Amino acid sequence: MIDDVVPDKATYRPGEPARVMIRLTNDRAGPLSGRIVLALRHLDQEVSRYEQVVEVGPGPDASAELTFNFTPPPVPFRGYGLDATLYDAGGQVLAEGSGALDVLEHWAQAPRYGFLSDFAPGQPDAQVQARCDSLCRYHLNVVQFYDWMWRHYKLLPPPGVEEFTDAMGRRLSLHSVKAAIKGVQARGGAAMAYGAVYGAEPEFATAHPGLMLYDEQGEPISLDRLFYIMNIAPDSPWVPLIVGEFAEAVRVMGFDGIHLDQYGFPETAVTAEGKRVELAAHFPPLIEAAHTAVARAAAAVGRSGAGVIFNAVGNWPIEAVAPTNQDAVYIEVWPPYTSYNHLRDLITKGRRLSGDKQVILAAYLSPFAQAAEEDLPQAEAAALLATAAIAASGGSHLLLGERDGVLCDPYYPGYARLRPAFVGRMKAYYDFLVRYEELLVAPDLQDWHIEQDRDGQGFARYSDGNGDRESYSLQGVPWSTQAEAGKVWLIARYRPGYRIVHLINLADQSEVAWNAPRTPPDRLNNITLALDGLPPIRQAMLLTPDAHRGKPLPVQCNTQGNATYIHIPHLDIWSVVACACEGDPA
Repeated sequence: MIDDVVPDKATYRPGEPARVMIRLTNDRAGPLSGRIVLALRHLDQEVSRYEQVVEVGPGPDASAELTFNFTPPPVPFRGYGLDATLYDAGGQVLAEGSGALDVLEHWAQAPRYGFLSDFAPGQPDAQVQARCDSLCRYHLNVVQFYDWMWRHYKLLPPPGVEEFTDAMGRRLSLHSVKAAIKGVQARGGAAMAYGAVYGAEPEFATAHPGLMLYDEQGEPISLDRLFYIMNIAPDSPWVPLIVGEFAEAVRVMGFDGIHLDQYGFPETAVTAEGKRVELAAHFPPLIEAAHTAVARAAAAVGRSGAGVIFNAVGNWPIEAVAPTNQDAVYIEVWPPYTSYNHLRDLITKGRRLSGDKQVILAAYLSPFAQAAEEDLPQAEAAALLATAAIAASGGSHLLLGERDGVLCDPYYPGYARLRPAFVGRMKAYYDFLVRYEELLVAPDLQDWHIEQDRDGQGFARYSDGNGDRESYSLQGVPWSTQAEAGKVWLIARYRPGYRIVHLINLADQSEVAWNAPRTPPDRLNNITLALDGLPPIRQAMLLTPDAHRGKPLPVQCNTQGNATYIHIPHLDIWSVVACACEGDPA
């Protein structure tokens, strides 16, 4: 059987050669002799094909690994499928497998954010590289190095110190951090250093009372007295100090940028001089200063592309920070944003406010926290549904990291791990995100405006704002254009030449809370998608990460008058109908 089809990098630059490994085991009693064919496909078109002879000895432990070297077309922002087929000597198909790769100019075109948090001393380099391999297998092309630093106010330890204890009592090693940075970068990813914009440990804060922020009673504001909130006004001495720390981390350690964190409070505070300040007004100039400083620091050592991401905790203050010079919009999701509809709204608003930057949601899944074995299927269903909801809305999900880790809360070292039986399912979803990224997160993708939901003909009628109207509906299942319990969620989007319809199966759900155990959906069969008012459909494809190894399936369009009907044989969790149309949508 084909166990894995995996590229050696999370993403490739235009013109960069790719190396794809295919791992297989012999599940037959005798030796295996045959050939492996690897096809590189863009959507439903085969771009190139490669072939190798394979010989595997007998026995359940017999295995082989083949390497294919080639250069994908140098076209940026393009995802490809990797479809592998194993034939025996007589040409009979023995096994199939699939993977994906993409070509980007910069990770911000299609971010897939992951995390690393283990920087303990004494780690063999092979162990560090194995953790980087686990990130690469999910195509995580930008990685947050969480709590890698000596202190929040001084990121690097004193000169000559390689091993140290951080503010949370963890033993860390600069050698481990540097090895992980190189490992991520060698696999085509960007290494982003965590850095709090205004947090300082008590020893610094008490020595600099004039830099702290205070509440109305004159008490210093802190996060559980672990980290005190510093004044980030543009004229505060704290700003050049912390911005200098960010630049030094990029220059000395080789990071590709800084993940700028805040704690979601306070929104207002009082300075040591008694001046009332609104922090939302001070975040944008700090983001701009940090971006300029890290880009300059990287350029000074011959590197380019360094930038920043800012954490809009609980979506605050998104109006102020989304338009700033950061590489992507990043939102840590907290109540009151509790439903799948909220996730979609956050992405839509973030894209609009930022001028169509990509949106990353840090949506931690607490059902995985200390879950008993019998509860894991519900946690896993929550992961798949959240991934589908975010991707169908045009966003990206920070969830996965080292060692098949899954984030349960904002303290990343406390991550849970996916059980081995579920790893392949999650990898299939991330292969799907890469393979069809042009239909999921392309900057020219647009959302229809729902003009009338469920008119007299049973359609959801949409408008593009320019007078063009199209209608979509489902037959055979209860459905809605909003995430509703007991129904299939229909999301219609468009880009030049395409109509993309997402179907997410919520038929078995009693509610639509994203951060809660979810019922593993049962398969729905024989659904009809009805479309009205579209330009002529040249071709339609059914795409799903749940079956067919992610390969596109051609579907027939039955046209009757102005309406077109597409038969969908089954829906497990998430399916996408992609219609290539004659002409542009607007």
